[in-house]
Amino acid sequence: MGLNEGRLLRWYQELSGYLEKKKNGDLYKNDIDGKEKTHKTKDNVSKEKSLLGKTFNSLQKKIRVMIYKVENMGKHLAIDEKMIGGEFYTILSNKVTKKVILMVESVKSGVIIELLSRMPGKLIYDVQTISRDLAGNFERVADYFLEAIQVADKFHVLALGFEALQFIRMRYKRDAQTEERIRRESHLCVEAEKREQAKQNGETYKTKPCPPPPRYQPFGETMVQMLTKSKYLLFVRSEEWTDSQKARAEFLFTHFPEIKTAYHFILEFRNIYDIPSQNRASLQSLHLPEPPDFPQTNEQEARQRIVIWQKAIGASDCEELQNFSSTVSHHKQFILAYFLTEQTNAFAESFNSKIQHFLISNYGIKNRDLFFFRLSKFIS
Repeated sequence: MGLNEGRLLRWYQELSGYLEKKKNGDLYKNDIDGKEKTHKTKDNVSKEKSLLGKTFNSLQKKIRVMIYKVENMGKHLAIDEKMIGGEFYTILSNKVTKKVILMVESVKSGVIIELLSRMPGKLIYDVQTISRDLAGNFERVADYFLEAIQVADKFHVLALGFEALQFIRMRYKRDAQTEERIRRESHLCVEAEKREQAKQNGETYKTKPCPPPPRYQPFGETMVQMLTKSKYLLFVRSEEWTDSQKARAEFLFTHFPEIKTAYHFILEFRNIYDIPSQNRASLQSLHLPEPPDFPQTNEQEARQRIVIWQKAIGASDCEELQNFSSTVSHHKQFILAYFLTEQTNAFAESFNSKIQHFLISNYGIKNRDLFFFRLSKFIS
């Protein structure tokens, strides 16, 4: 008897317990009702029925809970989201045991908190740290752990800073593209007028092509090209630039001093994370996982440097930098918590990479139920 893909799949489903769980309805036994909780007045019912043309029953769709393992709870958690098959999932994981506690097909804080409320209160109170990005929904979830220190992930914070820097570069790139478009359109208008004038005079006029845009040294590129190819050097410290990046940066900073100023502001904020720490004793008292190898700074010094940095930003009229500074102000207490705990969300991001690798190795999702059954075995 030969083997084939279908037979092997059936054997796996039987031996792994998938078919039994599916038959008993245990695959999603922790699902919750996705129905919106509203007072059932006539006005509310009519609004729900007409919402985006959906029927009232469609609002009662169950929210899938792929993983719910209370035994994986611990003192140091990470929370993040992952898109799978076009849908967003929230993943809560234990940073010490490297296992997933909760995976749900929702990013709504109310849904996640409802699932957490089913857990014993002692486990919730025992949580000491929870690392997350700056999303408001995750802040509300983290608030549920009353004794935990919320830590804003340094990599997400720095990513927002570099994003602001790139927005400035893109603003100048769009201006350069607009200038190029206007120059071409102006040339076409002038040529059309000359052609019309020649026609009225009974003459023949050959339309001249639009002259090429100016090119700048040392690379002989247009302004749009120079701005496009300057993207990656802005992520790197100047002492790490190659010779070609140094030449490109010199051109960029000469023609766009605002980019130069923003670059130094973002690097200055980045450097706040890189001064030797004085918190090792407090780290040991919290029994945190092993901290990263690179040096950190202490909370009080970080607070002072952020204040000085924000005052300098306030004197700038760069909207992108002011937006980033405002974000830092809004989340300052969680950003500073990093300097007390040295915790990041890198572990949660590594889980996302594992899931992505699992997706690739499975060539996508064919049977969604079987996929999440296997994924739960893989990461929890």
